[in-house]
Amino acid sequence: LTLIVLSAARHHISLRVTMTALKDLDHIESNNSIELVLPDNVPVEISTSKPKLEGEGDGEKVPKASFCQDLFLFQRHRTAQASGLAWWGQGGVVLSNVFLSRSLIYLANEAAGCLDDEDEIDEDCTNKVYGMTPSNIVANTAVVSGIVVAFLLPIIGAVIDFTDRRRFVAIIAVSFTMMIQTVQIGTSSRTWFVMSILQAVALILVEFQMMIQSSYITEIRKDVSETTLVRFCAKFEGVAFSSELLFVIAITIISIGFDLSNVRTAQISQAINVVWSGSAYLLAYRLYPAVPAKHELPAGHSLWTEGFKQVGRTASKVNKHYTKGLRWFFPAVTFAEAGASALVVLCIVFLSDFLYLDSGEVGIFLVIALSAFIAGSKISVIVTNMTTPTISFKLCLVTMCVALVTSGLTMHKDTPLIGTYVFAFCIGIILGWYYPVVRVVFAMIQPRGQETEFAGFYIFSQLILGWAPPLVYSGMVEANVEQNYAIVSVGFFFAMGAILMSFAEPWDELVEEAGKEIVDCTEGSIQSKSSVYDEADLDSAQGTLLMLNM
Repeated sequence: LTLIVLSAARHHISLRVTMTALKDLDHIESNNSIELVLPDNVPVEISTSKPKLEGEGDGEKVPKASFCQDLFLFQRHRTAQASGLAWWGQGGVVLSNVFLSRSLIYLANEAAGCLDDEDEIDEDCTNKVYGMTPSNIVANTAVVSGIVVAFLLPIIGAVIDFTDRRRFVAIIAVSFTMMIQTVQIGTSSRTWFVMSILQAVALILVEFQMMIQSSYITEIRKDVSETTLVRFCAKFEGVAFSSELLFVIAITIISIGFDLSNVRTAQISQAINVVWSGSAYLLAYRLYPAVPAKHELPAGHSLWTEGFKQVGRTASKVNKHYTKGLRWFFPAVTFAEAGASALVVLCIVFLSDFLYLDSGEVGIFLVIALSAFIAGSKISVIVTNMTTPTISFKLCLVTMCVALVTSGLTMHKDTPLIGTYVFAFCIGIILGWYYPVVRVVFAMIQPRGQETEFAGFYIFSQLILGWAPPLVYSGMVEANVEQNYAIVSVGFFFAMGAILMSFAEPWDELVEEAGKEIVDCTEGSIQSKSSVYDEADLDSAQGTLLMLNM
C-alpha cells in the first residue's frame, strides 16, 4: 500500500511512504482521504491507493502474466523468487531418490544372491546381506537419517536463530547434496552399499535445507501483506509439486520408452536431476540474502545446547498454558507426520520387493498418486468448510488408517496392476487432504505474537519421530512378517494422531485459547495478545485453506 502525501499546509512538501506492515489490505478502498496532524500541529492530507497489479487497470487492459511468469515471478520479490527456485530443486531431489531406492533394493538382492535365472528378484529367497533382508536397505537408511535429523534439528534451529550463518549453512548442505547426487550416477553392483550410506547423508542434508528454506518465509513476511504471503506459500507448494510431477513423468517416459533396467533408470534419473535441481539451487542461493541473527545468544549459553533448551521451554509452555489445543495437536502431528513422511519410502519398498513392480510401473504409480493429490486438496477444502478444521483433520487421519489397513489385508503378490494403481489413487487423495488441513489448523491455533517460536517447535514435532515407522516396518520384515501386513503398521501412526487429537476441545475454544494473554514470570513479559480471534480471522483461515490449494 502506498501513501502519497499530497500537501502539507506550511511546508508545501510531497512525500512517498511505503507501508509494509498493514493488515487486511483488501478492506482498504482506493482514493480514501485521511487527515493526520504532525507533532507541530501541521495538518497533512494523505490519499490511499492500491498499486496496479498484473491484470488490473483503470478501464484499460493491463497484460496479465503467463502461467510460468505467475508461478516464478513472485511480484519480483527477490527472497520469494529464491524460495520458489529452492522448492523446485527440492522436488527433483525427492523424486530422484525414489528411483535410486528402487535400484538399491534390486542391487541388494543381487548381492544377497536373491535373483533368479531371469535376473528378477526371487520371492522365496531368505538370504541376507550385511546382516539384513535386502529390501530393508532403504528402510534402514531412512531410520538412520531420521535419528540423526531428530538429534541435530535443535542445533540447526539455534544456528538460524542466533547466528547470521543460515545462508552459508544452506549453501554447504546444497553443495554436498548435489555432490552426492553426482556421485550416485555411478551406482552399480560394486558401489551400491557405499551409495546407500551416501543416501542417508543426503536425506539428512535435504531436511536441513527444507528447514532453512522455511525460515526464509519469516523474512518474506516482513515485506508483504498477509494475503500475499499466503499466496506465495501456496505457490511454493505448487512449484515443488510441478517439479515432482514433471520429473517423474520424464523419467517414466524414458524408462518405458527405452526399456531400461532399474539400475540404468536410477543412473539416468540422478544424472538428469544434477542439472534439474542443481541449476535451480544455484540460482536460488545467488538470490537468497544473508540474514542477521534474530536474537543474541545469552551470555554463558552454548549454541550447541541452546536449541534443546528452547525446545524444552516451548514444550513446557504448551503443556502449561495451551491445554485445550496445542497440548494435543503437537503430539498428534508427531505421529501423523511420521506416518506421512515414511509412507513414500515404505511404499517404494512395498512396490519393489513385494509386488515386484519395475521402474516404469513405479513411475506410473507416482504419476497417479501425484495427480490424485490435487483432487485430495479440493476434498480438504470441502470437508473443512462443511465441518471444522480439527474435525476434518481427524477424519483425514482415520481415513488414511482405514485405507492402509484395508490395502494391507487385501493386497498380495498376485494383485493385478490395476489394484496397485487404485491404491496409488487412494493414497494421493488422502495425502492431498492431509497437508493443507494440518497447516490451517496450526496457523489458526498457534499463539499470536509467538509465531517464530511455535513454527520452530512445529517443524521439530514433524521430524522428531520420522525414524519410527521405517524401524517398525524393517523389524517386521526381519521377523519374516509379510510386507502387506508390515505396511499396515504405518496406519498405527495415523490412528495415534487421531486418538490424541480427539482429546482436544471444540474448535471455537481452541481458537479462543490461541489469543489469550500469557505472562512469562521468568522474563516478566506478556507473550501473546489479549484479544482473541474475531470473525475476520476465521474468514482469513478459510481463505488460507483455499489459497493453499490453488
